[in-house]
Amino acid sequence: SWAAALGLAAAAATATAWLVADSRASVVEHKVGAVQVERIPGDPSFEAHYRELLAWAAARWTSREQDYRLAVRAPRNSHWFMDAPVWTGTPQYKLGFTPGDNFVHKPESGRAALLDALGVRYVVSRGRARPGELARFGPLAVRERATTGLRPLAWLEGTGSGSVVATAADLRAGWARVELAGVEGGEQLVFAVAGYPRWRLFVDGVEAPWVEVPVWGDGPSATPEQRRAGALRGGKARGDDGSEPTLIAAELPAGAKVVELRYAARSSAEWLAEIASLLSWVLVSLALLARGPWSARLQRGLDAGERTLARALHPLVVAVFLVAVGWVAAERWRSAAQAEASELLGWVEAGATQHRRAEAGAIKTDMLIRPAVRLRPNLRPDKRPALVALTHPQLPATLRGWYGLDDDQAQTTHPGRHQLRIEVRPRASQDDFSTLWSVTVPHAPQRVPFTVQTGSWAGRDVELRVVSEARGRRRPPPLGVNLELGAKP
Repeated sequence: SWAAALGLAAAAATATAWLVADSRASVVEHKVGAVQVERIPGDPSFEAHYRELLAWAAARWTSREQDYRLAVRAPRNSHWFMDAPVWTGTPQYKLGFTPGDNFVHKPESGRAALLDALGVRYVVSRGRARPGELARFGPLAVRERATTGLRPLAWLEGTGSGSVVATAADLRAGWARVELAGVEGGEQLVFAVAGYPRWRLFVDGVEAPWVEVPVWGDGPSATPEQRRAGALRGGKARGDDGSEPTLIAAELPAGAKVVELRYAARSSAEWLAEIASLLSWVLVSLALLARGPWSARLQRGLDAGERTLARALHPLVVAVFLVAVGWVAAERWRSAAQAEASELLGWVEAGATQHRRAEAGAIKTDMLIRPAVRLRPNLRPDKRPALVALTHPQLPATLRGWYGLDDDQAQTTHPGRHQLRIEVRPRASQDDFSTLWSVTVPHAPQRVPFTVQTGSWAGRDVELRVVSEARGRRRPPPLGVNLELGAKP
């Protein structure tokens, strides 16, 4: 046994030495562990130019007549400008890609209407000199946008004839106030303030509901309850173009005079949690520092706590807890399976289909990982399509579903395309399948809902197929599909 142990130890040491030696070249080549001390590696002069830009922006912000934003145009994963708001005090906006996994609802479009709504006055970029520059600091150029389109702190939308008389705010202190006149009802007051569930809105001193509306466009709104419940966890893989719910808005009653926003930094539960945390620190400090009679009292209290904990961790209590956790997990599994039972995914999982190059799985589309049927058609050598075939005793009059490529793979250069079809024929028939619906899936990161009217096939006993053929020079990435079919026969 000693010999075996020594042999294993020697083998492990040898393998470790080999891994270190083999990896060292790559570590040195890619400068793993090297601390970046230059803002732009290889350009030490950039720091001086950047400091000049900061001084200029700080002076502009100090002498401003109204608030505005400064926008920076920079490529993906470029962060040289991220500390600018600390030194200049100027709110900042990033033009261009920001990882949607981390910032799903952060606009990044450069559309003029969006920049106006965000109050962007100056745009900073790196590059050669161009006409219309307001200032230049080495490679950094500043361009001033026309300010006539910039929106104020709040404005009215709708059919009424009301007007905003005055606005005042200190958003960093958590408040904003708007005075109105001539509100007839039907107007919507929109604040240039990003919605967050901690904001509370008051109309003439009475708390009123509010929703989030898009910065730009006529997209759907969202309530704070939907935001808290996670209903808006998804987004656009290529970034929000301003059409996602963002700004605070409220419908106004007739005669409204004053509307206020107040930010609740802490809830009652959070105050209690902070008090409990502070109390625990006090108790721990006393236990470590107490002397004399306090030490004995604290020890008795700790002993009582240990006895209480021992009773709470009785094997029977632990067993009941584990059973409860298992029951909750099983119930969630059952409810999910029940929800999927009427979908194409549920039919595949239940074995009610025949399929080729298709499988039940998950796909990340619109920035969420969603359950779906994954279709992977061949392009070479046999060009076999992916398909799911099933028999349906009573085909619904309407089929609703969605399709989507993986967000990340759909953003790569890939000439392959899916030709997606839904086909049908009478059950046990040898006739050719009829195409109910067909689409060439665009190579883009998006989840696309669709509706198919089955027409004369509605209510009939049929064979149904979902087919995907690969088109192009290369095989396309997997396609996620789901379809509402009704309960299995």
